[in-house]
Amino acid sequence: MSKFNEHKAHFGPISEDVMDYVTNEVLLRSRYLFTQTSARIQFAYCTHCNQRHKPEIPLKHNSKAVCPKCNSTCTVKKSHVGRKYMVDKAFVVYYQKSILDPTIMTAMGLYVQRDYRGDFKKVETLYRPSCSYVFQMGRSSMFYTGYYNQEHWYENKNIISEYSLYKNGTPCYYSRESIRKAIEGTPFQYSSWEQYDEQDMTKFFGLYSKYPCIEYLTKMGYKYFVHAKLYGAKTYGAIKWSGKSVEQILKLNKQDLRELRQHDDIDALTLRLYQITRKDNNRPSLKEIRSFVKRAGDCFEGLKPMLKLQNFRRCVAYMDKQIKKNPRSFRMATDVLTMWKDYISDCKNLGLDLKRSNIVFPSNLHKAHQDTIKQVEIKVSLEAERKIKERSEILEKLKFSYNGFVVRAAKSAKEIIDEGKALSHCVGNYASDHADGKTNILMIRKVADPETPFYTMEVKDGRVVQTYGYDNFLPTGDVLELIDRFKLEKLAKARKKTPQNRAKETEAAV
Repeated sequence: MSKFNEHKAHFGPISEDVMDYVTNEVLLRSRYLFTQTSARIQFAYCTHCNQRHKPEIPLKHNSKAVCPKCNSTCTVKKSHVGRKYMVDKAFVVYYQKSILDPTIMTAMGLYVQRDYRGDFKKVETLYRPSCSYVFQMGRSSMFYTGYYNQEHWYENKNIISEYSLYKNGTPCYYSRESIRKAIEGTPFQYSSWEQYDEQDMTKFFGLYSKYPCIEYLTKMGYKYFVHAKLYGAKTYGAIKWSGKSVEQILKLNKQDLRELRQHDDIDALTLRLYQITRKDNNRPSLKEIRSFVKRAGDCFEGLKPMLKLQNFRRCVAYMDKQIKKNPRSFRMATDVLTMWKDYISDCKNLGLDLKRSNIVFPSNLHKAHQDTIKQVEIKVSLEAERKIKERSEILEKLKFSYNGFVVRAAKSAKEIIDEGKALSHCVGNYASDHADGKTNILMIRKVADPETPFYTMEVKDGRVVQTYGYDNFLPTGDVLELIDRFKLEKLAKARKKTPQNRAKETEAAV
């Protein structure tokens, strides 16, 4: 038996429960009284009960009226008025038990429609299957079909919601009551699903079928991790999703768990740092870690390599010392970590001994970094030079002018190196990465003086990673405003997701 046939065997025909839900909830407002006047006598036809009656008082176009035959509240429409766009539609997800096994839960996604553009007396509700799900622990499955060709169904490797395919004005619904009925007697009844309202819940149940620890996380108050797993937010590796016990899931011993339970608002990064520091001789408290995270922000990627060389408290003390020593270059911990990363990269290029603490953690990081910049010799090949020239043409789309400034891509390796020399910072080290497309180096110049280096910006993965002026001076005033406008006009628009290849052509087809 093919995968789809095995999957399909769990479903029966569209049930009365589904049709009742669509008729009386989803398309409840799709009930009309079409009026016609003959010999000055008005008649009304109800599209819900398909009966004709003579109103006691004349009905006005677009008003609300109750059909005396079925007691439905309807919208009044004059039958002779054009109905070119009169189509009511929706996407519906409805849950039911498998017809093969009552311990297995299923869900069906349906595009439903009532089309009044033709003869309003012959309108029937259209039910078009769009996707289907079978939920069972460890092996949930999803299949979907195309709009025009419903004979072919395709397996989706991951359980996803199709809500995103109907962003063009088609309302989306799912029946929570159907979940209550379908979930009873299945392993999913323990999932704490009642505490979530995620799109149509299909992705949630798909996730739970892989990671039953969701039940523990929810009951312990860590719903953030479930949301993060559903939508791709950061968890910092703080959760062992395959864990069977609370200790395994949270990667903590019983003593640590007791302290953890004394705090209500522990975020993901605080938890991860608490896990990492469990072997520190002078281990910080949860309160101490949380205080650092609140003022430092999301600095985990920069902090990880530093924590491999020194314990948490000493790393924090080092960053605080550098900020206090050179506030022009460092405003927060992330600024220190960014420069420290570049400094360590220089040290590796120079072959310095990274086992020596005074080299890895220099007393004056800013000064030490300036020294390594002067020592590093960048040898850019002809191939890299060609790549940079080609990339300058590709990155022309990021060119941006605002308030007397212009942002543009680097034109050559020499320009990148000269930029670093002129501004006394380490951008020259990024020439190779820029050439290979691993990052993007952009120059900020004054329109009145376009050839003189002013500020240098690094853009990576659709966001501004760092911006420095002379001697690693951070941007202020007009330059900060320029960067904000650049993010809004260039990066925010570029990050907008394009429609999925299999997006429904529903609008064009009806």
